[in-house]
Amino acid sequence: MPSLITNIRNKGYVEKLKKCYSLISQTTNLVSEDLGIEPKFWSFSSYTDGDDNDSLNRNILDAYKKHLSVVEEYTDNYNAYIVARRKYLSRYLNGDTNPSPFYTAAELFHMAYAYELADGSTLGLVFSENKSGGVLWTLISKKINLAFIVDVNGKAKPNQIGRDIFWFVLNQNGQIVPYNIDDTSDCTKQGKGYSCAARIINEGKMNY
Repeated sequence: MPSLITNIRNKGYVEKLKKCYSLISQTTNLVSEDLGIEPKFWSFSSYTDGDDNDSLNRNILDAYKKHLSVVEEYTDNYNAYIVARRKYLSRYLNGDTNPSPFYTAAELFHMAYAYELADGSTLGLVFSENKSGGVLWTLISKKINLAFIVDVNGKAKPNQIGRDIFWFVLNQNGQIVPYNIDDTSDCTKQGKGYSCAARIINEGKMNY
């Protein structure tokens, strides 16, 4: 019985993941139309520029918000207090909450502009560079300017990367794809789970 319940829950996470993937992709197309430029040509803020408001990133952020059914937003700036107020704690697929190349799993939305959506999911936009929050070198090394964190069931548990929390990115060609689509080796019970969206999309289900 416990195994059956787990399988049912996993199927639910997979279906919600696919819906979120579709939402991010469709919204990106609408944002592209609003901005009048293809995503691969978008301009992003830099931590070295003199724009303290991160205007380029904010323009993109506002364009996304326009097409989302937002219930509540946490977009005042990049700081851990956003997470503290929400009491939102998460963990890696292997159960750990230790620091990662991005930041601690427990403060997953620490550097994200987060939206709680009407369907119960939470969507965070993560820019690799910004004036107020600095730089995410892990994303920059992969030539990623914008990433998306999605918690398919919002604050509800398990709040675990690879189970109900997944990563997508805007790649160099302006396409929305799962993070680390070419290497899903960390999507195991011993891994952190960042590439699990890619593994699920590739395999069609949660095989871990």
